[in-house]
Amino acid sequence: MSKSRNRVTGGFVMMPHNLIQSDAYRLLNTTAKQAYIYFKRDIRREHQKNVTLTFGQAKKYGVCQSPDTFSKAKKELVGNGLLDPVDGGGLNAPAIFKLSD
Repeated sequence: MSKSRNRVTGGFVMMPHNLIQSDAYRLLNTTAKQAYIYFKRDIRREHQKNVTLTFGQAKKYGVCQSPDTFSKAKKELVGNGLLDPVDGGGLNAPAIFKLSD
């Protein structure tokens, strides 16, 4: 049996030490931590600040199964200062956030 089916391929998401050691990150629940990683994964260019993560994507990635849980995770990320809302989104449009420094 080959181990290649369990191999992770592709890029990575940088999580600086000062971020993961901060109270703002450590106090997040598990769902919010996972959501944050996927928000950061949305960065495609070096200077890109705006990020999105839809509920459909979060469900597909295994972040959460409930829209309410996803909404709470986003609110927690904003409340802890890790994301800043840019555009609330709407019908068929995702909410857009900015990664906080």
